[in-house]
Order: sequence, then structure tokens, then C-alpha cells
Amino acid sequence: MKRILPLIAAFALLTGCNDQIIVTDVFGEQPVTEGEEPTTEESTFSQEQLDDIKDRYSDKLDIPDYEDETEPPAEPESEPETETEPETEEATEEKFVPPPTPEIPEMIYYIDVPFTNQDDYPTGCELVSTSMLLNFYGFEISPADLIEEGYMDVVEVTLDDDNVLHAGDPNEAFIGDPYDSHGYGCYSGAVLKALNRVLEDEFYDAVNLSGLSLSDLCMEYIDYGTPVMIWASLNMAETEVKEENTWIIDETGEEFTWVSNEHCMVLVGYDDDFYYFQDPTAGSATVYERTLADHRYEELGRQAVAISPWDE
Repeated sequence: MKRILPLIAAFALLTGCNDQIIVTDVFGEQPVTEGEEPTTEESTFSQEQLDDIKDRYSDKLDIPDYEDETEPPAEPESEPETETEPETEEATEEKFVPPPTPEIPEMIYYIDVPFTNQDDYPTGCELVSTSMLLNFYGFEISPADLIEEGYMDVVEVTLDDDNVLHAGDPNEAFIGDPYDSHGYGCYSGAVLKALNRVLEDEFYDAVNLSGLSLSDLCMEYIDYGTPVMIWASLNMAETEVKEENTWIIDETGEEFTWVSNEHCMVLVGYDDDFYYFQDPTAGSATVYERTLADHRYEELGRQAVAISPWDE
């Protein structure tokens, strides 16, 4: 109301005080004559009279109703900040973070070939591996069946009068007795002959993959679900060539020396660092480091055999 009254007073002066409004009374002041000191009195207008004055002159003056003016909208309240508890000395200390658990290498491919150990065949790892390969394709043939059914030729080792050993070609037959710890074994040629006999009337072929690296065998066969029988050494141990393991091949008269620690197994999978084998002595899915296995495989002449189904 204090902002309205000066406007009312000004209007009264301009209109010649027609309504006899005493401006000095409105402000509580008396007119001042020159040389006199101003005196102040309390206004004689009641609130009701002041409201009446406002109503009477509101149509003549553009007087805003400040008393009824809507207050400007309040600024939106900001979300209260979440108080964070002061860090204690323990919290500020560096927390121990355990090292990550090493991840088991993810297999690129693994073939679930039925496993057979060679407990009953001390030197018959080739027979056991051949049997596992056949079992994978549904042929129920045991290591013993390969001999008893005549699929694998077996040649005994003999000693002549000059103490010279005589035997056959390990690429043609199994040398020695697989049930005896003093037997020898055979190479890929003998296994191929045995497989061809088994698969003669079947829709499968025995395939000679000798010469391919283990890495190539993985990419070209393991990746496509084809297990491969390979030759390396027992437990990937160092191979040896000993004079006492030398004999004369009767059919050709040639001298041949057997590689000690020779071993046969089925390659079934691999990853970046390892090859996986069905190893007749070590167990199913036996892991060998790739570089070492490559080396032993090279020492046995990169021998490899597989079974290939006919295209439908």
C-alpha cells in the first residue's frame, strides 16, 4: 500500500483536490511554511479509508494491485546432495586386489574319441590307437581283434647263430609280441594295411597323411572333426637309437634300427599352446606342449594316418 499512496497523492494534486484529499494527512505530514520546521503526525486515515481511496481512483490511475500480486514462482529446489562419509584411514589405504585367475586355454576344436588304455598291451600302443580310431567311426574292433582276426600281421623277432636279430619291416607288420614288454611295434604302413582290410567293404578309406606337420593336421583334419593317429615318443621323452635294437629285415636283407621310446597316439584337439591326444599310456585328452610334440613327431618321421568317410 505504501507504493500506492504516492500515486494517489499525485493524482489528487493534478485534479485540484476535487475530492478534498489531504495529501499531507495521507503521508502523516503537515504543510510546511517557509521558515518553519516540519512536523510529523500520524495519519488519520484508517485502513478502510485507504482501501476506499484506492477503489475510487483505480479506474483513473493504472495502479497495480501490489498486495494481490502473485508472487513469482519459486526456483525449483535442487536435489539434496548426498553426503559422503569421510573416508577413514582404512578406506584411504590401497586395497589389495588379488591377481586374476589364469584362464584355461579355450579349445579351438576337440574330438571326443572313445578312449582305450594299453594296460593289457604293454607294447601295443599302435593296436590300441588303431582300435580307438575305428571305434570313433562305429566299428567295434578291439586291439586284440586286429591280431586275432588277421587284420594286422605280426612278425616275431629271432636271433640267428651269429647273435644277429632278424624280424620284418615295421611298415608291413607289427614287430614282436604286443602282450610282452619286450615287443616293439609298427609304423604307419602296417596300420594302413590293417585299416584297408577292416574297411574293405565299408564306405570308408584309410588315408596316409604322413609328411604333414601337426599344425597342418589340426587345420585340415581336426578342425573338420577327423581324428588323426600319429607317431611320437612315450610321454614326449627323448628318443634314442640303440645298436641292440637293430635287426635284419628278412624280406629285403636290409638292416633296420628301431627308435627307442617310440609311441603311437590319436590327435584329437589343440589350442594356441598345446595339442590334445588320446594317449594309450597317459590317458584321455592328454596335453602336450606344441613345440615339444612337434619335435618328437619330426623324430619319428612325421607319420600320420586317418580314416575318411566317402562323400555322400
